[in-house]
Parts: sequence; C-alpha cells; structure tokens
Amino acid sequence: ADKLFVFAILCAISITQGSPQEIYRDPSMPVAKRVEDLVSKMNLDEKIAQLILPFGAHYPQDYKGFNTTGLGATYPLGSLPDQQWWQTRNDWQSWQVNNTRLGIPTSFIAETLHSGYSGGTQFPMPCLQGSTWDTALIENIGSIIAREARVSGVDRGFSPVLHFCTDPRFGRCEESFGEDPKLISDYGVAAVTGLSGPGGAGSVNIPLSDPKNQIATEAKHFAAYSFGGRDGAPADMSEYTLLDVYLKPWRAYAQAGGRGIMAAHNSVNNMPCHGNKKLLTDLLRNKFGFGDGLCASDAGDINRLQSFRLVPNASAAAAWALNAGMDQELQFNGAMVHVPDALQSGLLNMSTLDRAVGNVLRQKITAGLMDNDTSLLLVDPVKQQALLDNPDHRAVAKTAVEEGAVLLRNQVLEGMSAPLLPLIGLGESIKKIALIGPNADNAHSTAGGYTNSGSHVVTVKEGLVTAANASGNKWEIAYERGACLGDTPECPCPIPTNPLTAPCGIDDTSRIPVATALAADSDITVLVLGDSSTILAGDSKLHHETGTCGEHFDRDSLDLPGAQMALLQSILNVTKKVVVILITGRTATFGASYFDGANALFFDSASIIAAWRPGEEAGNGLWNIMNGTVNPSGRSAHTWPRSVGQVHQYVPWYLPTAARPPTDPYGDLAQATPLVPFGYGLSYSNFTIVSASVSTDTLTCNQTFNVSVTINSVGPAGKLVVQVYFSQDLSARVRFNRMLLCFAKISVPANAKGVLGTVTCSSKDFEAWNMDTQDYEVDPGTYSLYVGQSSQDHETKTLTITVSN
Repeated sequence: ADKLFVFAILCAISITQGSPQEIYRDPSMPVAKRVEDLVSKMNLDEKIAQLILPFGAHYPQDYKGFNTTGLGATYPLGSLPDQQWWQTRNDWQSWQVNNTRLGIPTSFIAETLHSGYSGGTQFPMPCLQGSTWDTALIENIGSIIAREARVSGVDRGFSPVLHFCTDPRFGRCEESFGEDPKLISDYGVAAVTGLSGPGGAGSVNIPLSDPKNQIATEAKHFAAYSFGGRDGAPADMSEYTLLDVYLKPWRAYAQAGGRGIMAAHNSVNNMPCHGNKKLLTDLLRNKFGFGDGLCASDAGDINRLQSFRLVPNASAAAAWALNAGMDQELQFNGAMVHVPDALQSGLLNMSTLDRAVGNVLRQKITAGLMDNDTSLLLVDPVKQQALLDNPDHRAVAKTAVEEGAVLLRNQVLEGMSAPLLPLIGLGESIKKIALIGPNADNAHSTAGGYTNSGSHVVTVKEGLVTAANASGNKWEIAYERGACLGDTPECPCPIPTNPLTAPCGIDDTSRIPVATALAADSDITVLVLGDSSTILAGDSKLHHETGTCGEHFDRDSLDLPGAQMALLQSILNVTKKVVVILITGRTATFGASYFDGANALFFDSASIIAAWRPGEEAGNGLWNIMNGTVNPSGRSAHTWPRSVGQVHQYVPWYLPTAARPPTDPYGDLAQATPLVPFGYGLSYSNFTIVSASVSTDTLTCNQTFNVSVTINSVGPAGKLVVQVYFSQDLSARVRFNRMLLCFAKISVPANAKGVLGTVTCSSKDFEAWNMDTQDYEVDPGTYSLYVGQSSQDHETKTLTITVSN
C-alpha cells in the first residue's frame, strides 16, 4: 500500500522542465555554456533570488515571494515535522520547476558534518574522526553521508569543516579534525572525495560523476576561524603563518575538486572574510584554483559588514561582498535584496552580479538538478527509509569509534599484574560495575552538535547493559549520574534570561556522595565525564544555550566543567579501579590551576579513554575497546595543554627554531611539556619501531618517496600509526620546528617481529609560502625526517634527505 501511495504522489508531482532544446537544459552541453545561456535569459528579480538562501524564514508565508522568481537555496524549508518534509519539499520543487518562468529548481541544503539527514546515521564528530589517522575511513563516511543526504532530496551539504583547533577554549573545536595543516588537508581531501566523488582543480565545471549518490560540498569556515580561542575572534597573524598553516587545507580542498565554501564570521588581518578580496578572489579563486566555485555567506554576515564599519548601509554591504568574491547570502531579507540600489548607485556592475548568479546556477547544473531527471528532484520515501541508518552504515559508525577513541592512560595498579584495561584481564573478579557520570547516558553529548537527529544513539550505559545481558555474562550494572551538565531531562536547565549566564545545575554536588558509595561497593567503576554539545545536537530538545561546548560556548578554563572534578576526586579517594571515559568536544585539564600536583587527577586515574563525540554507536564501540575485542589504535590529533597558559606553545608546527626554544616552564607551572602531545595514544600492545629507511636520499621538489619501517610488537594484534615529521636544516626564513609530513596506520600481528611497513610521502609537502615570490616553494637543501609514534616520541628514528634544484 505504501509503494502504491508513493507511486501516486510521484505521478501527481510531475516534473516538466521545458524543452530539452534549451541549451541550459541540455546535459550534453558544456557546463559553462549552460550557465551562460541561463544567466542571459534571466531578469533582475530572478537573478537576485538566486543569491538568497532565506535562513530564518518561515514556511510557507515567507516563501511566497519566491513563487514566481525561483529561489537560490533553502536550509531547511521552514520548521516541519520529518513526516511532512519530503512531501512539502516535492510540492515546492515541482512548483519551482513547472510554474516559474525559467523552471529553475531550488537547491536543498543540510548539515553534513557527520550525518546526512534526519533519521540518518550519526557518525562520530570530526574531533574523533581526526584521531583515526585513516583517510580511507573518512572518505567512506563522506560517501555514506552523501548517499543518505541525496536520497532525502539534499544536493548540497555544509561540510567538511577545515578550521583548526589550535586553541581548545574555542567551543567549536568539536567540529575540527585537529590542529595540523597536513592532517586537516588530507582529511579534507578524503571527505570531499567521499561526498562529491574524485575531482581536481576545475571540477566545479564538471557534473558530479554519480549525482544520485553525491552532493556538492560547502566547506567551512573560510578562513582562520577559531584563531584566538573565541568564536569570530579577529585572526591577526603574519602572512607566512596564514598561508603556510591556516590556508593549506583550503588549497588542498580547492585542488581536490571542492565546489563551495562558507566564509567565516571573523576578520583576517583587519578585513572581514565576507569582504576580503585578497582571500576570496586573489588567493582562493585565482591562486588555489577554486575558480568558479560557490562562495556563500554564513548567517547574516554580509549585512554584518556594516557592524565592521566598512559600509554605511545594506546595499553597500551587498556590493562590497559581491565585488570581493561572494556569491550567495545566508539570510532572509538580508543585504542581497538591496542589489538594485547597488547597481543604480554604481557600487556594483552587472557583470559582477552575473558572475555570482552563474556560480549559484553552476552548482545546481553540475548536481543534475536541470537534467530533466525526476529522480534527482523528487524524494522517494520508500528508497529513503531503506537507506537511512541501515545496518551497514551503523557498522561503519562503530568502526569509526573503535579506530578513533584514544587510550590516554592505562596503568598497572598496585597488587595487579596487568593494566586495568582490557577488562577481560580481570576475568571472574568482576561481579558489579558502577557506571557513573553525566555523560554515561547522555545521547545529546554522545551524538554531538551539528548533526541530524532521529536515529537511535547507543550510549555508554546501553552498551554496557547490553553486554551485561549477553550470554555468559553475569555482571550487575549499577548507574548513578553523580553530576550534571544541565542538558538532560534528569538535569533540566531552563532557558536563561541572559545567554551569557553559566548553565544551571552543573555545580550541583548533591549526588556525589551517592556515586562515591556506589563506586566503593563495586568491583570496577566506569566514570563517563566530559562536556555537552550544542546546536542541533542529538535527540535533545533542550535549549542550545545550556551547553558547555560547541557554538556559542567558548570557555576561559579547560578544566572539566561543573562538579565533575569533585566527583572524580571523591571516587578516586575510595577506589583506584576506575576507567575514565571522556565524551567531550575539546581537550581537557584536570586541575590545571595548582602548581603542586597540577592535573593530579589525570595522573591519579589508572585508565583514561578520550572518546570525543563518538556518535550513535558509542556504547558498542567503546565496550569493544574496554573488553579487549578491539585493540585501541586512535592517536590524538590535538595537543592537550596542561593549562590555558600552554595553549599554542606545544602544537608541533608552532615551535619555531630559536636560540632559546620554549623548553622552560612558566613560573607557576612545573612542567614544560604538554599533558598529551600531538599524535599520542596507547595500545594494548607494546610497539617498537626497530629501524627506518628512505627509498631514496635525493629528491626533486615534487617527488613521491617511501619511508620503510620495521616493527616489533609484544601483545595482541593491533594497529600502529607511524608518523613522519620533518624540519628544514637550513632555510632562508624561520620555519616551524617540526611539521607532520606523512603517516600510515599499519596492521601488526600479535607478538610479531620484523613486520615491514611503508609510509608514502612527497617532497612537495616540504613547501612553504615565500612572501617575496608570493607562491609556495620547496627549497633545495637537506631536511631531517623524524619517524616515530607521536610528535614527541623519545625513540624517534632520524633520517636525512636532500632536495635538489
């Protein structure tokens, strides 16, 4: 009956896109010709409508004005229940195609950071994905997200996120892959390949190779967003740091076929990104090869050029942004409706307007929206429901948890012969497990922000209870939250009258005695701490301003928020058999403000797993790590500072060579090393890199070469992330001390000797921005390579390689 109903609907909403003889409707014609033909047929109102993505508008009343002109894009189509969405979307698209003069479809956009559509698979957030060190997995995740989005009528997605997390005070660190330009570049290329298919510079003028399963990407947030640890903080830095670090992932994205970008809220070197011609046109479009790609705004930011005091009114803001290289505005009744005034005043010319309109249309054409193919325009809910969050997709989500969770500590406790993890080593001694913590049963924090809710999230509690009920297991699972993050039904937090006030409930210590007694009465305690995410987070219907991490939630302290420090201390006072799981969007400190014993709670905890935002399969994937079914292989893509004062200081690329490198501690901090270095992570195996060699010791400036390693291991089968860093031995300018060059995740059998592994590298990644020539160059000379298991591996193997002229 359902299939007959769907067939009737699809027949009723027919798409008749006009004569195929029209050049702009002819798939056999070059994309550039199709764009040129369509723009030439449009009137001014129709052109302006393509520049608008009416964020904040209400359906249907605010959309009536686009019934005759068409509409550039929508995100989303008002606030509609999921069961009404596909029908309403089909009605709207059918109207646009059949009843507007030129029949131009609307582009439908979704958040595709780590899910594709409501009810679809909720993968771990990029903060965990970055710790997998597995680009093939990132590409696969992107491919699944694209398929789930496209079957739901989405042709354009807000992702990948290419900003850095160099300052963990920034609440949106959870959206970032990490802090290193090489790592973020490789992940960005993998993500766009999965979402849009393989491509290269100039791909914006080539149709998607499989449009039924691919979407156009809109990478965020261009550029240097997150700098300074505050949302929208000015990014004032040297040209060298900007080009050699913060813009490298954007260059890689453009050259891999990225089709769109979203400009960032902030300014870069005193010019807002939305009005920054040097960034948008001179560098991104011309130097990096982005060309005719789509440059779209973040919410309200074109109009916000007035707040920067660059322009006196909205029409001038629209002109400034378009002249700088922007194409589309994310705002209802924003600056773009004033384009006629900008044309009349001479601030804007028609050719610039046509370029912007053409870039919007180009993305629609390459996505197949104008190819007379009904399957690319209308949602079939039967196909949609069969694909969304299917078992194969959930399996990939679980794999991501298993590959990206980072084992930070795993100590042998007094009286024990082996570390606390894996729990299988404790055998019959486990009868009762205390499960404690505000994130133990928190689907909201587990799924993370900027996701699409609707699929089932397996929390840590559900994962442990399922395991306890499995055949042969006789454990008792006793649960107590112990502390609040103010974002769950059991810790309700009313909407604050002042958004800047601290979230309610998080300082409540009333449940700590109950939790402590439970821990004392149990054989082992699993303590799930962290922070809460905001903005479209999981299944939570609570107000987004009650979070402790995510957009709008930058912090001035990195200590675990609320009463969690007191909870951890109280439990450690009665038992040392504690596995701490951190479900968090940023790195954390554990009492950084104390000189004596700074971060003592970190070092007093026997076992710590950084689970980040693990997504819908959190409980199952983390249990597999805890019980030893999976040998942890995640390696941190973030440096964990010991205090806020260490922010930036120990990011590998940040340390410049100098007469006095920053090896001395601050006067009020005893240690001069990070809490956890970049690239660090433990395994249940002890790996040793016995030797390393290069396939050639002399290279040209753009040559691939291999670093070969020999690995020994003691323990179960596992995976080792071999990391190769480099420094330039002699340079005409000060270069960063040590930068990631290449990496590989290598499978190693149990108790193995002489396992051979290969890491593929390229001398092109030695390049640096030359401010004199205004280009990226590889200097001839010698480079030192450091082959190890983290950025501060004390057993690094050092090699020398020479780049010739």
